[in-house]
Amino acid sequence: MFAANERGGIFPLVLFILFLLSGMFSFHLYTYERELRFTEEQEYLMKLENLLQLALSEVVQEDPLIEATQQMNYPSGEVRAVIKETEEGMRIRMHAELDNGYVRSASAVLDLQTGRLLSYKEPL
Repeated sequence: MFAANERGGIFPLVLFILFLLSGMFSFHLYTYERELRFTEEQEYLMKLENLLQLALSEVVQEDPLIEATQQMNYPSGEVRAVIKETEEGMRIRMHAELDNGYVRSASAVLDLQTGRLLSYKEPL
């Protein structure tokens, strides 16, 4: 019924194949989780960028000659804008914050005569 000359050659081979399969599974799981986190971060950055652009367009559409601090609330977060007049034009500093705590800042310079945007900067 059983061969008398069993040396156990199949068990190490099966163990090695299972080890390789579990390693591949772990690698793919790690890669999936990393890409999922990256996608979430990109989504938050896009929301922050959208908030900053919306706030800038609101400030430009309103009377930009008034030096003030404004706070604008949106469904995904809020933006605080500080407006000051300088030699080069109107400087607008914005600070956006999402509901989950992600923060991003930007500053823009608006030419008062033409109403054009001279510069838009975001710190690294």
